[in-house]
Amino acid sequence: MDEYIRNTRQIRILSYPDPSKLDGAAEYSRTLRANFIKIGEIAQINRAILSNVLEPVLSSDQALTPETIDELNRFSSSLLDASSVESIDIPLSYHVSSRLMKYAVRSGDTALKLRQADYLISGSYSMVNMAKRFGFGQEACAPFREQGFMAADYIRQFCDPDSLASLESEELRELVLVNSRFSVCLYEGNSEDPVCCQENIDTLKRSISMADNPDIRSLVPDYDWRYHRFRAMEYIAAISEHNNSRGCTLESRRYISDVCDELLRIWDSDPEYYRNLSPRIYIRLAAMRNAYLCGRTDRDEYLEMLAELYRECEDVGQTFIAAEEVFYIIGIPLEYIYALERPSGFVTEENDRVFTSKAAEKLTEEQIRTLTRFYMVIEKRALYTIGTRSLSYLLEFLSLLLIHFIKVPEVSFKRFCLSAMRVLHPPTYVHTCMVGELSKCLCHYVIKYDPTRLAGFNGLNTAEEIRSHKDDILSFTEDAALCHDFGKIPLIDIIFVYGRNLFDFEFDLIRRHTDIGMTLLEYNSSVSRYRDIAGGHHKWYNDKSGYPFSFSIRESEIGPLISIVACADCMDAATDSIGRSYSRGKSLDEYIHEVEDGAGTRYAPYLPDLMKRPEVYESLRKILNERREDYYRLTYDKLTCRSMSEVL
Repeated sequence: MDEYIRNTRQIRILSYPDPSKLDGAAEYSRTLRANFIKIGEIAQINRAILSNVLEPVLSSDQALTPETIDELNRFSSSLLDASSVESIDIPLSYHVSSRLMKYAVRSGDTALKLRQADYLISGSYSMVNMAKRFGFGQEACAPFREQGFMAADYIRQFCDPDSLASLESEELRELVLVNSRFSVCLYEGNSEDPVCCQENIDTLKRSISMADNPDIRSLVPDYDWRYHRFRAMEYIAAISEHNNSRGCTLESRRYISDVCDELLRIWDSDPEYYRNLSPRIYIRLAAMRNAYLCGRTDRDEYLEMLAELYRECEDVGQTFIAAEEVFYIIGIPLEYIYALERPSGFVTEENDRVFTSKAAEKLTEEQIRTLTRFYMVIEKRALYTIGTRSLSYLLEFLSLLLIHFIKVPEVSFKRFCLSAMRVLHPPTYVHTCMVGELSKCLCHYVIKYDPTRLAGFNGLNTAEEIRSHKDDILSFTEDAALCHDFGKIPLIDIIFVYGRNLFDFEFDLIRRHTDIGMTLLEYNSSVSRYRDIAGGHHKWYNDKSGYPFSFSIRESEIGPLISIVACADCMDAATDSIGRSYSRGKSLDEYIHEVEDGAGTRYAPYLPDLMKRPEVYESLRKILNERREDYYRLTYDKLTCRSMSEVL
C-alpha cells in the first residue's frame, strides 16, 4: 500500500513537470513524452497492487484482523486529508472507507462501527465536494451524501450524555463530538432548500450547546471546547456561501450574520490562538458576505469592501497554505461576481438566490478594472502558483467561476478556459488546439470538394452560398472546436487518473463532460453558439450510440460541423502518444481505416474518401507530425511567462 501511494505521488509529479526547471521548449516536450511512458509503467504496477493486494482483502468474507483494518484505514487516510484539502485519490479513499463500513456493520462491534463511520463521513464529504462541480446540482452528490448521512446518523445516536458515557474510551467520545459539527459539511451541494438550511443550523446549535452541558464535559476532560465552539460557528458562517445557493431565508441569514459578528469578537479576543485555526481575513469575508445578504450592507459598499480585502490578500506579507489561497484568490472574486449579478437596488426577500451568470447592470469602468485584475491574479497565483496542490478544492472554486464568468474586454471566457487547461493539464490544452486545427482543415476541404455537406448551417444551402461564407464557417468551426472540451476542466483530476482503473461512477462522471461543457457554454453568451459542439462531439453520426443519450446530431442545426469536430477529436486522440499513457499512438493510415470501418455509423460516410484525397491526407499528416510539437513548444512559452497579459 505504501508503494501505491509513493507511485501515485510520482505519477502526479510526472504529469506536471515544472517548465521553469527545464531548458527550453524542446526539453519540455521530450520530458513530457518520457514522463508519460514512465507513467504507463508505474500505472501497471499500481493496478497490480490494487487487484492483487487491496481488492482481495476488501472483498473477502473472512474476518479482518485489527492490524489489517488499521493498515487499510491508514492507507485511506493517506489518500485523503479532508482537513487540509490535500488529496492523492479521493474516489479510492471513499471506496476503501465504504467497504470497511459495510464490514464494521456486519461485525456488530460498536467501537469499530464508530471509527469506520468517522472515516466514511470524511470520504463522503470529499466525494460530495468533487461531485457537485460535475453535475452543478444535487443529483451527482446524492449517493455520496446518502452514505455520509447514514454514517452520521449512527454517530449521532451517542450525542446524549448517557449514550456518550457508554462508550469505552475518551477517544471514541471525542470522535462523536467532532462529528456532531463536522457532519454538517454533507449538506454542501444542496440547492435552494431552506428546510435543509435550517436543519444545518439546528444541528450546529446542538453541537455548540454540548459545550454547556456539564455531564458531557465531564466525560471528555481533555477536549478542546474552545476549538469545538469556534469551528461549529465557522460552519454556520459558511452556510450562505456561493450566493446563498442553499436558499437560506432572511431570518436564517440574519442569524448567520450575528454569528459572524460574534466570531470576529472571539477571534480578536485571542489572536495568537485563533490565527492557528483560521486567518482573520476568512472571518471578515464571512461577516461581510452575510451582512450584505441580510441587507445590513448595500451592494456598492460590499463591492468596495471585497476589492479592498482582495488587495490585502495580494500583499506579499500575507502567507496562506494552498487551500486558503484558493479560497481567497478565487473565492473573493466569486463573491464580487455574485454581487454584480444582483441589481444595485436589490431588496432582500425570504428566499432570494440569484443566478444569472451575467451582470445585472452595465459594468462601471472601476468594476471592469477590478474584474480584469481578479482574472489576472487568479491565472498567475491560483493556477500557476498553486498548481496541483489542493487540486480538488481548486477545481471546485474554478468550476463555479466558469459558470458565473463575466467577460471583460481584456479577458474572454474562451481564452480564460484555454489558459486554465494549459496550466492544469498541458496535454489537454494541446489536444484542444490540435482539434481546432484539424477541424478547420477538414472543414476547409469539405467546402472545397463537397460544400453541400454543410447545407443548413446559418441558413446557407447552396454550394455558392457556402463557399461565399467560407471564412465565417471556418472561423466558427475552429472556435467551436477549441471549446469542445471545456467540460473537462471540472473533471481534470478524474479524467487523468493514470495509476488505476476507473470506478464505474467515475466513468459515469466522465461521460458528463459533454453535458457540463454545454452548460458552461450556455451560461456564457460569447460562446453559447458552440454549445452543440461541446454536447455532441461524442455522439455517433447515426445517433444510435455515443453520449449523451439525449443529444441528437440530426436535430442540431450544426450537425454537419459536429461530425467534423468529432472526427478531428478522435483523430488527435488516436494518434497522440504524449498525453495518453495507456496506448501507443496510431498512424494516420490506421486511423483512416478506423473511420472506414465506422463510416455511416460512428463517422459521417463521406469522411474516409475525403481524408484519402492526396491533398487532404498530406495536410492532415503535416498537422499531426509537426503541429503537436509546435503546440507543446507554445505551451512551454506560455507557462514560463507567468502573466495573463502575456499569456493571452
